Amino acid sequence: GSHKISAQKFKYVRSFLHVGCSVLMSDIDVVYLQNPFLFLYKDADIEGTTDGWDEGSAYGWMEQLDDPSLGAFGRFRPAMRITAWNSGLWYARATKA
Repeated sequence: GSHKISAQKFKYVRSFLHVGCSVLMSDIDVVYLQNPFLFLYKDADIEGTTDGWDEGSAYGWMEQLDDPSLGAFGRFRPAMRITAWNSGLWYARATKA
């Protein structure tokens, strides 16, 4: 389906990043009324949009597992950041690894 086709773009983005070119990727239905580069925070290698409508869903929140069976060292460790990412518009900065 469409996810299979969308996944193909990541191969191309990787190729550009590998040769040192940063990439602004957007869906075909995105319209630019202003220069999008003026609105990048430039504080990370990847910047993107979310489908969030409030601070929690736009910027994410932490979910943490509390499982006593994991013992003292593992009980509170597993955590993940939950966000409502939208792949319709994002920027990947080429950096040296």
